[in-house]
Amino acid sequence: MAAFFRLAAEARQFLWVLLRGCAQLAFCDSPIAGALVLAGITLASPFSGLGTLLGALFGTMAGRLLPAYGRDEWAWGLASFNPAIIGLLWGGFLASGEVHPVLLLPVLALSMLFDVTFRRLLSPLMLPSLSTGALTTVYVISLVAAPAGGWFWTEAPANAFVPFGLLGAACIFAAMALKSPFAGVWALLLSAITFVAGWLADHDPRTLVALWGITVPLACFGVHAVFLRGSLAGCVAGTIAASLAALIWVAWEASPLARWVAPLLLPFILGVWLSIILMRELTAVPLAQPGFWRVARLIHAARAANRDVVALIQRGAGPGASRSSFISGAWIDPQVPRAAFEHERLQTSLRCRQAFWDACDRLRKEAGHSVGNLPTRIARLQRDGWLQAVVIQDVMFPTDSVRLGAMVPLHGDIQRTQCLDCGEESAWPPMSVWRRCDLRCVGCQGAVVPAITLFGRTIDDATSSRLRELEARCGVVLILGDEAAEPATLAFLERARNAGATVVFVSDSAPGYPRRPADISVAEPVGRFLGFLAFVLAGCPAFSGAWTHRTRRAFARIAAGRQGGEAAE
Repeated sequence: MAAFFRLAAEARQFLWVLLRGCAQLAFCDSPIAGALVLAGITLASPFSGLGTLLGALFGTMAGRLLPAYGRDEWAWGLASFNPAIIGLLWGGFLASGEVHPVLLLPVLALSMLFDVTFRRLLSPLMLPSLSTGALTTVYVISLVAAPAGGWFWTEAPANAFVPFGLLGAACIFAAMALKSPFAGVWALLLSAITFVAGWLADHDPRTLVALWGITVPLACFGVHAVFLRGSLAGCVAGTIAASLAALIWVAWEASPLARWVAPLLLPFILGVWLSIILMRELTAVPLAQPGFWRVARLIHAARAANRDVVALIQRGAGPGASRSSFISGAWIDPQVPRAAFEHERLQTSLRCRQAFWDACDRLRKEAGHSVGNLPTRIARLQRDGWLQAVVIQDVMFPTDSVRLGAMVPLHGDIQRTQCLDCGEESAWPPMSVWRRCDLRCVGCQGAVVPAITLFGRTIDDATSSRLRELEARCGVVLILGDEAAEPATLAFLERARNAGATVVFVSDSAPGYPRRPADISVAEPVGRFLGFLAFVLAGCPAFSGAWTHRTRRAFARIAAGRQGGEAAE
């Protein structure tokens, strides 16, 4: 009895996978959608429906046995939709009997082989293989089996305008609506627009079925409902994919190439690929992200309300560089415990001071390397009045690019030294001096060490006071760079939020700070984000105030004209 139930479960799963393979023809993945797609094809062309069923059956059986398809891929029907397409096109031979059905089996196997090959080739490009396996099989078989200049495949008897054909189209649309109602309606709308455009251009709509019935709706729905599902960008990308696919189809049919080779699904595939590449490039620009414009509006509002914009810089390296060694602790000799760099140990131990000098010298040399364009972008925002204060969490960041009155270094300055007793600061001495001598303060004879504190340690009272001043008057806090939380910055952000400031995280790395619902996150390289931000704030009239000045001047001219007219009367 247990064997019977196990067999029944296997049979049910096989049936579900078979139907999912049919559903994949319309970018759907449920058994109900697969039944609707299969019914729609059968109503439009019974022999094509039979061929689709045979192809999906072969793909389901072969995909279960072949190691090229994973278990999950097979379960979702991804192994059978390419053979299903071949079976659909084989419907003409099933109707005419010109070719023995047994010859269908190697053709189906060839489509699966091409599918696996294209999946591996397109995976590094992050592009879906779609139906390239079936399409390549169709062209290869026609090239090998058809006479020179001929076409191997024949159409199955069908008519898209008989009631059964319309009912079949309704079944396929219902399957798409089950996947995504909005994407399905949008694809239907674009298909209808294409149909009407062809009719208005005095073309027989029956000759354009491949355009308005297959290419346009599949390209639109595939991108909208699958690859960019649930977003406005998906709707835009789907429309772009449908438009590109339609243009490629029309250009193909208008060219001499149409006499020798039918476009089939190639315009649809190219339209989807071009749309995905285009949206990928567009969304890589900060201007395409809603969070970017929200940040720009917040900075403009803070300036109008006379509140400060504060930048918390967490890294000293430029875009694409590795994480700062100061924050990671890689600058400290692993043989030296961190406790050796405590204030009390540095005051009493010459060996600890010498180890601290050596470690800071390595850090100072690393800080002299290129830091990209981040300091330049910071300086431009400060010069234009959009950034009032810069809190430097990483001593690797060059402080000479920041205005001194607006700079708050949390851990000191790697280019300076300080007395451990009186706190007097001075420039970094030559190597021959600090390596050979135990440096002492001129005023109090206290020990002199580099003017930095370890990351994560308690900051001094003066720095804490500066942070509290910023907390009270800042409106926006920009967290720039690799995220590395420490108690001082966590407390600063929490108090700034309580004072009404909005915290913005700008980083292309994994989050390190806890987020709040009101916070904003922008996944962008810091240098590029600041560059676009400075450009928009300075050049857009809505932010730069040009519209306000122009409006005031216009009203002033109108008022002056009225006064002049009244004086003349």
